[in-house]
Amino acid sequence: MAHRTHPRANSLRTRALCLLVVGCCAFAWVRPSPGGEEAAAPTTIRFTALDTDSDGRIDTQEWQAFHRRTDRNADGAIDETEWRTGLARAARADPAPAPGERVPALRAERLDGGPAVDLSTLGRTTVLVFGNWTCGIFTDKAPALAALHRRFGETADFLLVYTREAHPSDGGRPSGTVRLPQTRTLPERRAAATLCVSALRLTMPILLDDLDDRLAGAFDALPHRVFVLTPGGRVAWRSAKGPRGLDLAALERALERLARPEGGDGRGVGPEPGQR
Repeated sequence: MAHRTHPRANSLRTRALCLLVVGCCAFAWVRPSPGGEEAAAPTTIRFTALDTDSDGRIDTQEWQAFHRRTDRNADGAIDETEWRTGLARAARADPAPAPGERVPALRAERLDGGPAVDLSTLGRTTVLVFGNWTCGIFTDKAPALAALHRRFGETADFLLVYTREAHPSDGGRPSGTVRLPQTRTLPERRAAATLCVSALRLTMPILLDDLDDRLAGAFDALPHRVFVLTPGGRVAWRSAKGPRGLDLAALERALERLARPEGGDGRGVGPEPGQR
């Protein structure tokens, strides 16, 4: 006579097996680091942290951008420390460098052909703005940004990082005011940045992000965002990401606070009220 197992027993066994599998996975995920200390890498990477253009998909370029952001020493490979750090950043609500943190040692060409700029070795307080011509929010805020440049230009440098187009004419959501295809070569990006600067009458120096948007990826700054960096290569202030990413009134308040004697100690000026 065959032995029959009660359905409830089968259900309990199935649940126990699932818990065992999850427990084993968790144990495998958290293991001693080479230095002997245990560090728990996050088990969940926020989808939005990798979906940098917020189109609801993660394409090959975005996966590659995550690899470049994680490869902090730019040797083409990710070691265990970089992997853990990269996962920790991606799991955060905002993976960009936070106030007080050092910025990555990345260089960018200048549009005017001047010496390449290393963001980790800046000589003065620097306002770092990310944008592009087909980003409507960026173009709408350009006059106010220019006014801040005139007001604070004596005490802070302003740099605009020109990135890939947010709404190119050959994309799925083209801009309604600017017809410009996506830049696929550095000369094309240089030409697009030149047209943008002329149309918006910007006078601040322009940096060209590479075709992989390494700078924008490191700062989680597509399609637009603004940071204030200290001369020592740390983040003093950062804006929110997304539609509020170019809150120039908040930037103005941050620059005013940094101008005070206690504001430039390299620890940052803290977030805006309600911002984390």
